[in-house]
This record gives sequence, structure tokens and C-alpha cells, in this order.
Amino acid sequence: MKRSAWMLLLCGIGFSAHAAAPAEVVESYHKALAASDQKAALALLADDFDVFEQGFVDASRADYQKGSLAHDVDFASKTKREVQSQQAGGDDSVAWVETLTRTRGTYEGGAVDLSEAETAILKKDGADWKIVHLHRSAHATRPSAGKKK
Repeated sequence: MKRSAWMLLLCGIGFSAHAAAPAEVVESYHKALAASDQKAALALLADDFDVFEQGFVDASRADYQKGSLAHDVDFASKTKREVQSQQAGGDDSVAWVETLTRTRGTYEGGAVDLSEAETAILKKDGADWKIVHLHRSAHATRPSAGKKK
């Protein structure tokens, strides 16, 4: 009982005392994609957002909304993304979040097992962080070097 009350107090202080950190914004974006919530995903993107992915570019938030967003939502809602490692840095106005993930599941009738790298650049927009740029790449997950065939 004491622990529960303490945790509620901490959570209450945490939610009211500060805006989400850059890594939390990136995670919220991915959760919105997985929940098929395009509106929530777009709300986390800056007006001047762009994305570079696998050699393709959506040069604006509007291009992303008209182009890749529907695919990103469809893919994320049908697969499971697991963060393998993450690091972040920056200052009070610009931040970066580098994330390595593994995504597994079934998509369009085929098995998916991808190792992905993503760099997110965020900027402060009032009290909130907004994603201004995403750079993503992915490849089929390789078997561990230590495993025998």
C-alpha cells in the first residue's frame, strides 16, 4: 500500500512538472503508429518535418501524410517493434535520439525479422518537443555470429 501511494505521488509529480523528454516523444510516435492513430502520430511531428527512409524522402509533413504514413501505420500495427538500444542528447532547443530496434511479425503474407536504425532530430516547440526529422534504415536480421549452422 505504501509503495502504491508513493508511486502515484511520483507519477503525479512527473506528469505535471515536465513535458515529455525527446526519447519519450519518439516512443509515443511509434506507439501511435502501432495503434493505427495517424492523428496522434502527426501531432508529434513539426510543421517542417521530413523523413529519409531506405533512400526515399518525404520532404514535408504533408508529403509524409499523403505518402508513407499509411504504410508506416499498417506495418507497425501488424508487427512488434522492440528497442534494442537507445541514446539521446542535445540541448534545450534541439535534441537527437538514436534507436536500434528489432521488428518481427507477419506482413503481407510473409515473415518479418528486421534490424532497424533510426535517428530522430527534435526541436522545442513551446513547452513540447516535436520531431523535425527521421532517418531510418533496415535490413533482414542476421543470425548471431556465435551460432553454429
